[in-house]
Amino acid sequence: MAHKEKVRPVLEGITDAEGHRVLRALLARHPEFSAEAEAIATTLASNVSRERVASHVVASVESLGLEELGARSGRQLRGYVQAGEAAWEILEKAVEPAIIEIGRLLSFGLEAPARAQCEGVLLGLHALEVDHRSHELIEYAPEFPGEAAARALDVWFRGPGGPRTFDAALLEELYEWAELVSQVEGRTRGLR
Repeated sequence: MAHKEKVRPVLEGITDAEGHRVLRALLARHPEFSAEAEAIATTLASNVSRERVASHVVASVESLGLEELGARSGRQLRGYVQAGEAAWEILEKAVEPAIIEIGRLLSFGLEAPARAQCEGVLLGLHALEVDHRSHELIEYAPEFPGEAAARALDVWFRGPGGPRTFDAALLEELYEWAELVSQVEGRTRGLR
């Protein structure tokens, strides 16, 4: 006698992309849920902690190893790639999603979560710069944390809904980057 396995509901096992399509179809059929769905989405997108973001940035870099550097540097199909250039590309790929998130949040008008995201990115990058000897790839691209911080600041200052300022209290924690913050802020103000 064959045992029938209990079948779980499809919604429990769908992918994120399928879930997105289900939500779109549900809202198309029931537009009265749009305001509630928007409120839930806003709450989820607003749940940003600068400490969590900083930890994530550091963890993203710490998860990288020299193996990937070895595979991406030296003689390649596109020519010879210096170790520093390869390290930079690897680090950028790890950190760029956190920087892009600043702009995404600003595009929704979520200023406070975008500020927390930017501050978290800066704190994480600063920790990597200050303690770069414990992060192998940063040894090959020591300018990366500062340059990535400038990119994050640029996204923050240029994002929709500006002009913006930078938190003076946080600047005390990032005192080595005070001039960097001032330069990026001045550069972006001149373009508005």
